[in-house]
Amino acid sequence: MSNKKPLEIFYEVAGTLDNPYLQEWKANGGKTIGYYYSWIPEEILMAAGITPFRLRATGATGMERADKYLSSINCSYARCHLNQVIAGAYNFLDGVIGFNACDHIRREYDNWERLLNKNGKWFYFVDVPQKQGDAQTQRYASQLNRMKSAIEAKFGVVITDEKLNYAIHLQNEIRGLQRKLYEMRMGSVIKVSGADVLTAILAGFSMPKQIYLNLLKEYIAEVEKAEGKPAGKRLMLLGGEFENPELLSIIEGKSANIVTDMIWDGNRSIMYDVPIGSDPIYSLADYNLNIRPQDPRTAGTGKVRFEQIKEVGEKAKVDGYVHVKLALCDQYLFDQDDFNAFAKKNGMPTLRLDTEYILASTGQIKTRVQAFLETL
Repeated sequence: MSNKKPLEIFYEVAGTLDNPYLQEWKANGGKTIGYYYSWIPEEILMAAGITPFRLRATGATGMERADKYLSSINCSYARCHLNQVIAGAYNFLDGVIGFNACDHIRREYDNWERLLNKNGKWFYFVDVPQKQGDAQTQRYASQLNRMKSAIEAKFGVVITDEKLNYAIHLQNEIRGLQRKLYEMRMGSVIKVSGADVLTAILAGFSMPKQIYLNLLKEYIAEVEKAEGKPAGKRLMLLGGEFENPELLSIIEGKSANIVTDMIWDGNRSIMYDVPIGSDPIYSLADYNLNIRPQDPRTAGTGKVRFEQIKEVGEKAKVDGYVHVKLALCDQYLFDQDDFNAFAKKNGMPTLRLDTEYILASTGQIKTRVQAFLETL
């Protein structure tokens, strides 16, 4: 479709919503369904022949439309996203799958469904457990099976175990290649920036998977040939959803490199592969709830999560940790405090940053990051 370099394509795809690759997919009769976060397994949609699209509020310049429906105590992600919905930025979707992520996202999804369910869009809600364990995994698997049946009924497809395992295999291949990008930041010479890696991963949530896989292979081949540059101060990024590579560019600046992370758009989604077994739906449930790194939403996982962060940081030989929280995010407010206590106890220098979804006061962020780097 384009003679541009893969990284250029990734920045274009990550920097917009309805990108040319989705437009071509739709023009050829393909379906696209939006979903919130990784708790809704992409593999089920892929097995249905549907392109999954991870929902984000890219392109939002305000929240004035959403403020009619959400209060000022809702986080700016939820409000920016609903603003984009009302503005028509998501009209290309054929459906939306929500889940009980948090109160902010739940209210945003409820308003989206109430406002727009008369325009032919399909809405579906999944109840995802908030604790780990055998009973919870069985409950989660049953919810995913119900979702699979609903997709089959709505779109006239049959999702077989063979198709699911193929989708899992394809997604595991993508995860393995993305992990290679992480490896290229781990040495004394940095071949790719944190901002570029985030952009490459975001693009993968926003376009047909086979096209993305081919571009990712080409991009990795280019990065492997690059000379790279000596690492500056080595930082690990912590937090939840990151959808703006500009923030990472600000943090990295001229004298630092984000060499690893523990965020939803990064390590949490790619650190491990999904096991391929006789019951692929159960494998997906087990992977999401018990195998991959968790976030504060999953109760009782704080101690394991912090030890995991420490282990990843030590492996990457990081000098410091940058913990970014979206303002008004309840889950990460408590998590930030708990991690700060853990970090002090374990000698892990940490910078805490609060941001809004639409970046503002970038000068202040630069000043705080620079002051932190000088203490390392």
